[in-house]
Amino acid sequence: MRHITFIRPKLGDGAPADAMTPLVFALLKAATPADIDTVLIDERVEPYAPVPTDLVAISAESFTARRAYEIAEDYRSRGVPVVMGGPHVTLLPEEAAQHADSIVIGDADGQWETIVEDARKGMLKKRYANGFAANRHDGTRFDRSVFDGKKYAPVHLVQVGSGCRFACEFCSIHAFYGESRAQRPAHEVAAEIATLSPNRLIFFVDDNLLWHRDRFVTLMHALKPLKRMWSCQISIDVARDDELLDLMRDAGCRLVLIGLESLNRDNLKRMHKNWNNVAGEYDEVVEKLRGLGQR
Repeated sequence: MRHITFIRPKLGDGAPADAMTPLVFALLKAATPADIDTVLIDERVEPYAPVPTDLVAISAESFTARRAYEIAEDYRSRGVPVVMGGPHVTLLPEEAAQHADSIVIGDADGQWETIVEDARKGMLKKRYANGFAANRHDGTRFDRSVFDGKKYAPVHLVQVGSGCRFACEFCSIHAFYGESRAQRPAHEVAAEIATLSPNRLIFFVDDNLLWHRDRFVTLMHALKPLKRMWSCQISIDVARDDELLDLMRDAGCRLVLIGLESLNRDNLKRMHKNWNNVAGEYDEVVEKLRGLGQR
């Protein structure tokens, strides 16, 4: 096997102006042996055009699943094996298995190397699922050269970990990871950021950057010397901890995305998100966060 094609399907027609780098393929690129050439086809920033290849890897979300299946059938009709992973595949594996030669359940961390070696031998398994180890992100590497030459939004995406402390009724994260949570060591995250061009904002793609308070504090201390501006998604309960807010500001945080969902307490309770009120009323929280940016 000499060549692997990574594919990120699009939703609908037209190209979005704010498409960001699909970080999973930088992870797969880094875990692919150096003697195998790779290419990424991201339909959000370029037209789909099949290329000669020995293996295709597609990441499917529910809103791109139909298109992912179409592309998979195109390559399979050419005799090229297709491996499919992503959130939709993990949540609906039996459906996805009808459209791929092999499916991946859960994260690609720790599985991709085995998949590539099996493909080399012509012995792809129908399903790969090695569970969620507590240290599964330790030593994770990303090779962003797979994005070279493509026009993405000018933001560096960085992943610290996966999973969330909460189990909101509407959210797919808990359905995907269950109670499993893991984060990369803070020094590894800081070392990666130090290699990224300094003229772009960093966005942490974690669904909730605040997993464990002690680990969060360690991460903030690791980020502070870098003097980089960053943004993140985080749960609203961070606003009741003034020390954490000060650490975030001093470490370079400039923007936070927080889910409010509803002003009705009964609605929040039904969504298993009644903890949204622990930091005070929404207007108080917003003013508190905005005030940090004025110090």
